[in-house]
Amino acid sequence: MLTSEQEAIVKTNAKYALVIAGAGCGKTYTIIKRVEYLIDRGVNPNQILIISFTNNTVNDLSEKINNVKIMTFHKLAMQVLKKDIKQLITDYDLNYYIKEFFNYNLSKKLKSYLNFYLDYDNNNLEYFYKRIASLINIYKANDGNVIKLGIIYLKIYLNKQERYFLTLFYAFLIFYQEELKSYGAFDFNDLIIAASKSNNKVSFDYVIVDEFQDTSLIRMKLLNKIVKDNNASLMGVGDDYQSIYQFSGSNLSLFINLKNFYPKLKTYYLTTTFRNSKELVNVMGLFIMKNPLQLPKRMNAIKSLIKPIKIIYYHDLYKTINQLLIKYSNVMILGRNQNDNLNFSNFYTVHASKGLESDNVIVINNRNDYLGFPNQIINDKISTNLINFKEIKYAEERRLFYVALTRTKNYVFLLVRHGEESIFIKELINDYYQDIEIMEE
Repeated sequence: MLTSEQEAIVKTNAKYALVIAGAGCGKTYTIIKRVEYLIDRGVNPNQILIISFTNNTVNDLSEKINNVKIMTFHKLAMQVLKKDIKQLITDYDLNYYIKEFFNYNLSKKLKSYLNFYLDYDNNNLEYFYKRIASLINIYKANDGNVIKLGIIYLKIYLNKQERYFLTLFYAFLIFYQEELKSYGAFDFNDLIIAASKSNNKVSFDYVIVDEFQDTSLIRMKLLNKIVKDNNASLMGVGDDYQSIYQFSGSNLSLFINLKNFYPKLKTYYLTTTFRNSKELVNVMGLFIMKNPLQLPKRMNAIKSLIKPIKIIYYHDLYKTINQLLIKYSNVMILGRNQNDNLNFSNFYTVHASKGLESDNVIVINNRNDYLGFPNQIINDKISTNLINFKEIKYAEERRLFYVALTRTKNYVFLLVRHGEESIFIKELINDYYQDIEIMEE
């Protein structure tokens, strides 16, 4: 049975539509019914394309929708290019190239730059590698070029450490691109860039993009090419509250400002959650809207649960978690970072939990720390200027916390020690005291 919001989306005649969907609001079900409606109206299933961002989400949709093309942007790019890319560079390969370059290919001058940078970062070489890998993705996903890097270097205030980092990044970028060229290889971003510039065409009349909040500039260019080549209808479906992949090049401004690309865009909302209680929805709605650039939406819920957010001050973390696992069924344990894993079996990072749900959720690592939640590794000026989307401090961490808490159907337990409370825990206690429960173990 469709809600009135879902029915309006399923039956829309709008050429270009943006569906802003809240967590647990039946987004996938609405997409399924939209496809069924189009086919019932005589649309050839082969002319319907659904794009999602990961193989897991594509596989999930493929189990529920038959006869239409469902693929990632990368698979779509290969179809546009009409060839099988045999040398495809993964993130694993990228990390190999980074370590090879910085271990064996640095000049004496660049070594001095690296040592200077690491002196100011507690000699954290692994984090340096991760930052280089992330910036490669951000640079390419936002159609970066040398001129843009030069402008950042010359016109954006960077301290000496950051200037050295940018110089090291540029040296690696040249090495990396030369390596790819020598092997005739593509990384995922190169694949999308090449497809968006190709004269080849693929035929689709209706394009539906799932998780649209995660799109990047180069994905947007490929999407625009498909729509323009076919005069196709476009429907983007997503939730700006759950945009959490800026580190890999996602650009939330594309979702927020889609009307700039399609002036006749019609906006729809899915605001009734079938997962969360109205009490949790109310708190988290206020919490996320402290990011001033988020799109406002008034969420509704079909169930009520008194104080679903519970902050537990623990003494023995393992003991507290085990007590909760015994007392409550179907519990998902979430941490901000992969190294938060305490060897419990539904543990997930919050990034990996996106799209999942559980009866109850435990969130660990809620401490005020460099690698706590929020993670205090801030998006730097280099990344911000490459993306060209400036937000307040911890904006994406706030969205990540929102994702973590909205995985639950019932209760969410936030575990913390006295004196170690993160700024998000303090904010919940200070601003929403009447709506949460504080417990001592």
